Amino acid sequence: AASAKALEAAARAVDYGCDETAATDSYLRLLDRMVDEGAARDAVKAAKRLLKCERANVRGAALEVIVRAEGTRAMPYVLAALEKGDIQYRNAALRYIGDKADDAVYATIAADRKRLSDEAWADVIEWFGVRHAASQTGAVTEAVGSSNDAVALAGIRAAGRLGGDEALAALIAALGGPHSDAAAQTLLAFNGRIDEGVVKALDGRGTMQVQALNLAAARRIDAVADKVFALLDAPDAAVSEAAYRALASIAAPA
Repeated sequence: AASAKALEAAARAVDYGCDETAATDSYLRLLDRMVDEGAARDAVKAAKRLLKCERANVRGAALEVIVRAEGTRAMPYVLAALEKGDIQYRNAALRYIGDKADDAVYATIAADRKRLSDEAWADVIEWFGVRHAASQTGAVTEAVGSSNDAVALAGIRAAGRLGGDEALAALIAALGGPHSDAAAQTLLAFNGRIDEGVVKALDGRGTMQVQALNLAAARRIDAVADKVFALLDAPDAAVSEAAYRALASIAAPA
């Protein structure tokens, strides 16, 4: 305890910055060790004081100590980071709680949507995808259709990681929207069959049809052959050209 107080005073004296004494780094490392050495309560108490620090790296290290010590009981601090923190602090919070995350944690964060900025929500949606949080497929697919570019693009990437019918349907719908190229790229790497979705997309219009034809060609989806033939004479030149390209790929020997 004495060494902790001494290091805290030394770190405070340099405004928790970096200097030749390395007081701040030593203090943060000590708090981290205290969690493992039976002094978690004191470590958490000290770490909570550091959450008021203006330096994002210090706040992040303090939050890590709290999450390591308290697990999901630290959720109020994680939510506060998502609501008020900058991108560095937000993503640090998501990274730290990730090891403790389960469907209940995902649901708690999703329920906080109205308090989050679009930028923060985009980070959360991205995280849901990285974590393969299948229970949040609804939130992810809703994000795909967002009017906010960052949220929509995060949703598209996350939907590709989650896979499944619901995610596929959202990505297919996005082929006709402002982020059609991103949706198409995600569908190229989609984990699962996309045939039925592409068939439906060919009943769309314009950009959706072109993207669907390109996907049919890239994934060599034979099931769309009849629709491809029908689109060879499409009045939209871009659709017709895409149909000819798709036909060449589908008809080519494997």
